[in-house]
Amino acid sequence: ADPVKRLAAPELAKAIGTGEAAEGPRLLSMLRHHAGQVQEIQRQREGREIGSYGRQTERDANLRMMGNIKSGLCLLGPKAAAIREELEQFLQSGVLPAHHVEGHDMTGWNVILVRMGKPIESIAKAPRMGGTEANYRRNLREKVERWRPDRC
Repeated sequence: ADPVKRLAAPELAKAIGTGEAAEGPRLLSMLRHHAGQVQEIQRQREGREIGSYGRQTERDANLRMMGNIKSGLCLLGPKAAAIREELEQFLQSGVLPAHHVEGHDMTGWNVILVRMGKPIESIAKAPRMGGTEANYRRNLREKVERWRPDRC
């Protein structure tokens, strides 16, 4: 689907998550595209090509889409195990805005990754989060065990 038209109905990205495993790569591709749009807008702002709030509506629409894509990946969970490593690499690539992959937002991604098959023991607590590594993993395990579709 046309990425610009997709912005008009971000909920469809979440609905894709109720599909089959083949939807995983599609959602990851969509995440890459919309995160890239946000990154480009940020680059233009920092380069003073546009004002501080230039293209704000477009940026907000892409961020909304990214949130719905994350929800779609959350719903797919284990069915999207084949894209787990690729998703992890993308989360570490620096394309997503930092606040989307730090702290509690990263915990949300970690729940998705664990549901896709990543061992909890391989997940490190973000340095800026309080508590111990053991407590973080225990809490993460509890979140995964209590997972419900309505929390995506």
